Amino acid sequence: MFSPNEGKYQLLINLLTKVLGDFRKHHESQMQMAFNCPTCAAIKNVVSDNKYNLEVHYGKGIYNCWSCGKTEGTHGTIYDLFYNFGDKNDVSIYQTLGMEYEYVNKDGEKVERIDRKIIIPSEYISLADKQSLGVYRRAYQYLDSRGITNELIKKYNIGWCYDGKYANKIVIPSLDNDDNWNYYVTRAIEKNAKPKYMNCDADKEMIVFNESLINWDKWVFIVEGPFDHIATPNSIPMLGKGIYPLLHKTIYEKAKNKVVILTDPDAVDEGVDFYRQLDGGRLLGKILINFMPKYYDPAKYFEKFGFENYKKQLMQSYRLKD
Repeated sequence: MFSPNEGKYQLLINLLTKVLGDFRKHHESQMQMAFNCPTCAAIKNVVSDNKYNLEVHYGKGIYNCWSCGKTEGTHGTIYDLFYNFGDKNDVSIYQTLGMEYEYVNKDGEKVERIDRKIIIPSEYISLADKQSLGVYRRAYQYLDSRGITNELIKKYNIGWCYDGKYANKIVIPSLDNDDNWNYYVTRAIEKNAKPKYMNCDADKEMIVFNESLINWDKWVFIVEGPFDHIATPNSIPMLGKGIYPLLHKTIYEKAKNKVVILTDPDAVDEGVDFYRQLDGGRLLGKILINFMPKYYDPAKYFEKFGFENYKKQLMQSYRLKD
């Protein structure tokens, strides 16, 4: 089968060698190479540790250091690799290659993605402190009607597009640990607008939405959508009804306290499934569940009853009986 990357691999290998230096264990059939890890060298205060623990799978577009790979920045996509260890010119050259990759999602289906940095909509404007200013007023009033304060707008970097592709839509971005956008969702403020929701064309299963805001030492809440996320402190939105592999792996490796599955009234069975998926290994006994009252998802409960009452609802989370 023809690969869209045919003819680009050697250019990519040349660029990897420029940024990372010499390589070993080049398995051409598997499209994998091993390099010395710059982070390991920095930790050991040497130019190179000569261990060749940084593995690059240029066929799948990912990399990982088997020595320090749990450290931030030592695993991810090849774009991340050039962003972390190269310079702006290296990033630019990689982007021009237009590499396309394929991976298997949680349903076992092959999904294509293009490895590229998220481009912020040019029409995006932050709504922080804009509540009384002309065209932004309607957007701010919509957020206010949902209980979202200016403080929350600032915390989650909520914005607004007044025209363009996302005209008249609220924009909720996800930022990585370097404050770069890695995903965003948008929501129309008009009741009958179609489509109501429009997301960026990146793959949501390749990121953990706003992971940089999570305190892993505290209770972590798993919710469905972005407005549930804004309403719920220390939460991660699934952006759907499934815990995809990267989210599962991140929770399992990083959570140090309780993890609570907040279950919408129309997704009770799914919530129990997520509970069972996470309740094992190092997280055994740490997973709780919270069945939201009939007719109320987290965002609606927060909007209707206010934050203090919502906190009381969150504290009613509990373990399922075996």
